[in-house]
Formats: sequence, structure tokens, C-alpha cells
Amino acid sequence: MHVTNSNLTVRGQGSGGFVIRGGRSEGTLTDSTVHAEGAGSMGIAAQEGTRVDASGVDVQATGEGSAALAASMATPEAAPQEIGPDIVAMNRITVSNSKLNATAGTAIHVIGGRTTINLDGVEVTGRDGAIRFGDHANNALTFGSISANNTTIRGDVTDTSGGTSSLDLASDSWLIGRTDAVDRLTLSDNSRWDMTGHSNVGDLAVSNSGIYFPTPGADGHSTLTVTGNYHGDNALLALNTRLEGDTSLTDRLHVHGNTSGTTRLEILNAGGAGAQTSDGIEVITVDGSSDGQFILQGRAVAGAYEYFLHKGGKTAPDNGDWYLRSEMDKCLVPGTPGCTVDPPVDPPVDPPVDPPVIGPDPDPILRPEPGAYLALQALTVGAMRHSVHDRLGEPVLDMRDSESTVPGGAWARVQTDQLGFDVGGQLKTRSRGNQLQIGSNLVHWGTRGYGVAGIMASAVQGSVTSWSPVTGYRAGGSMRGQVFGVYGTWYGSEEVQPGWYVDASAQHGRFRQEVKGDALKPERYRTRATAVSVAWTSRAAWAMRSSRA
Repeated sequence: MHVTNSNLTVRGQGSGGFVIRGGRSEGTLTDSTVHAEGAGSMGIAAQEGTRVDASGVDVQATGEGSAALAASMATPEAAPQEIGPDIVAMNRITVSNSKLNATAGTAIHVIGGRTTINLDGVEVTGRDGAIRFGDHANNALTFGSISANNTTIRGDVTDTSGGTSSLDLASDSWLIGRTDAVDRLTLSDNSRWDMTGHSNVGDLAVSNSGIYFPTPGADGHSTLTVTGNYHGDNALLALNTRLEGDTSLTDRLHVHGNTSGTTRLEILNAGGAGAQTSDGIEVITVDGSSDGQFILQGRAVAGAYEYFLHKGGKTAPDNGDWYLRSEMDKCLVPGTPGCTVDPPVDPPVDPPVDPPVIGPDPDPILRPEPGAYLALQALTVGAMRHSVHDRLGEPVLDMRDSESTVPGGAWARVQTDQLGFDVGGQLKTRSRGNQLQIGSNLVHWGTRGYGVAGIMASAVQGSVTSWSPVTGYRAGGSMRGQVFGVYGTWYGSEEVQPGWYVDASAQHGRFRQEVKGDALKPERYRTRATAVSVAWTSRAAWAMRSSRA
């Protein structure tokens, strides 16, 4: 049967729109629409070993428990000689450049016998699931195989049968949903799986593709369970972990069988504040042979801590599981007291090679970004400091104020600060700050003892760098801001007490600051600061009243 450029609508329980049935039957449906509106209805149905080709079709199944595409074999497969010596009874279905949508059921339902489905450029959506494999009441599923290229599948993929099920995603295909008991799942050629909850599969193979765990919600973190073997070929797993101590909540990959190949692991911090670990946060559990290599992609950071991926726990280093730990082994530095060398150094090695070492409790690994924050804070505090000598320079210049009868008088200064300090014995931080400050005396009063008062403003710019020799990571920072203030000074009479004065100033500043670490997004924030200072004679006291970002 061949149908093209048609609109097919069926209503009624168990009805079918485009139905092909029988051992050697074939059907072609092109550039058409199919609406199945009855409970348990089917948009396209392939039954009892048929071939169906559909292209450019839009199939909508709206009945409760309906299916946009149903493939079934209700009777045991015919013997090969009954339909040809080299042919096995099975449904063969190809769908391209089409839509399969079930608003109240399953988009693709494979029931009993043998079925292969090829999808190319198809959008598959099902409210009660995108794909379901199951046994027929009169015939168990032998196998159901679905291959998808450049296809989007929205909904869960489940297998309730006793047979074998497989789903192959290739060529930019995208799965959005959970899996349950699917025997084999493969992703290749830039395909992607966005999990929506706990999932389990038999064998899992990921090649040049990625699996992304869902953002933790009310149900907490998710686990992907592989009851068979896992293989990665430039694969990517993106997990959410609350980066803190050993008991941190985290997504997890649990492989009951063996692992092989290479997989990149991306860790997204789920609200953790960072903490020192001991055994570590277990993110990958391997019950069988742990031959696969998992490599941390990017950085895993929280608070002041940097986390790294380690194979094996501290208490069971050969268990084959993978952990995130925030630590630095002191014995990485040769000659550290209390460290033993394992294996021993072989003297003939030239040039010498430092072997792996086992030693005392490690220190936490600090990320370089906190050093950048501290340096920017120091530049902010420096920009808020002010004294009478910043305005007048040499003390003898105050005589010009006493002899002047003009209330005005402007002044300006340029200041550059360069700072360097270490943090925690791990971070080396350097900073440079530039400030241009101008002011003007607005009020002048008195003759013997006299006073002046005025206003001032500053433009501030700075840059910082923080580097960790331990990890090799760097963080840079920058700041720009403006500071406005007022000041007043009372000079005592030279006849009573030469050189005596009281000076007061108040300033308020606003700053825009940014910190950018290697492989991290820039963090931008604003800071406000207020400073009040009082000084008398040659002794001064400053107080930072408030500083918040």
C-alpha cells in the first residue's frame, strides 16, 4: 500500500490510521498527516512481520494509551522456510524527516517478536514515554532495535519485556528522559543524553558524545546504573556534586560490570562551600574490572578549595572507584620528613626520576581565586586611606593656609601601590593599584588658630594576579571605582603649640570588581566602602566603618 499527500484521521478504541499487516506486506507513507484519537489507537502500525517506510509525515496520537508508531507480532514468528529460506519474520520500519507525537500515550511501542526501526531526522515525543519495549500477551519480545540519526527523543525509554532491547543514538541525536532496563544503549557522533532522573541500562557505550545529569531537585541527586559494562571513547559525563566533605551529596555512575576506554568527567558544584576531604567524594563506583580512565574536565572548585579526581580511596586504594579529593600530598616534594619512597629509586636512572611517594596527611589544595579576592580587598582598603599629609605633603606647607585670606585652593595627588603576599603557603599573589585624587578647600576661617574644610574625589584602577605553583592554575582580577569625600583641619596657634593640628575626613567609595580563574567563568561583583579617619598632632587612627559587596 502506498499513500501520499493525504490526511488520515481515525477515531475509536484500538483504531489504526496507517496499518500494514501480514508476512510480506509493505507500505509507504509520504508527505501526509495521521491523527489517531481513540483510546489505545495507533497512528502507524506494523504488524506480523511487515515493512513500512514513512517520510515527511506528522503523526499525532491523542487517545489515552495510544501510540504514534506501534510495531507488534502477536503470534510466534513463522519458520524461515514459510516466507523464504533466507528471511526471518520481523517488522522493518524506516521513518525520516517526520514527527511522532503521543499526547496521552507512548510515541513508539514495540510489542513481541522481532522489530528494527530506523529513525532519521525525526522528532519523537510521548507523555507516557517516548519508547517502550514489551511482550505481547501471546508472544514474547525476541528483540527490539531502534537506531536514531539526527533525531530528538523526548520522554522515557523503558523495557518491560523478557527479550533484548537496544537504542543507538548517532549523528547529533538527542535523548531527553530516563531509561529503565534497556539492554543496550549507545551514543556516538556528537549525540547527547539529558537525564531527567535515576536511570539504568544494561551495556552503555559513549563515543564522542555526552551524558548530562539533571539539576538536583526535590528528588535529590541522580544515579546512572549500568548493570553490564561501560565503554567510553572521548565520552563526557557531567555530574552535579555538592563540593564539601566526604559525605557530600552527588550524582553517581555505578557500573556493575567492567569499564574501559576514556571518559571526561565534568563536575558542576551544587551549592557546596568547599571543605577538606579524607577518603573523598565517591562519584564513580565500579564493581568489576576498573580499566577505564576518567579524566577531570575543567576545574572542580568551591569556596577556597580545589578538587581533583583520584582513582581509589585512601582506605582502599585498589578498589577501582573514583573520588574527588581536595588535597595536596606533602610527599610530592622529595625529601619531606616522614615520607617513604615506593618504589625505591634506581640509581642508574639518568636523568633522575622522582618516584611516587606515600606520606603524611595531605593539606587541602587552595584555588587561586581567593588570593585574587584578597588582593582586590587590599586595594579597596588602600584607596580609602587618607590623611592631611596626602593633601599638603610636607608639614611646613600648612603655613600657606594660615597666611592666605582666600578660601579656595586646589590640590591633586597620584598614587601607585604594588603589593605581593603569599596565601596558605600555596598561592603567590601580586597586585598594582593606581589612584588619582583631587580636592579643593572651600572654607577658611580663623587667624591665629585657623581651620580649612573642603571636598575631594578619587578615580581608582587596579589589577591583581594570583598563581598556584601546586596546580599551575592562575586567577586574574581587576577593579575600577570612584571615591568621594569631605575633610576638615584645625591648626593650633603657632604661639601656643607649634605644629599642633586635628584633622578629620569621611569618604564613600563604589567599586566594580571582577575575578577570572583559568577555565572558569568570570565572577563580577560590586563593593561599597565607607571610611572615617581622625588624626591629631603626629598620631593618627583610621577606621573602616563598613565594607560590603
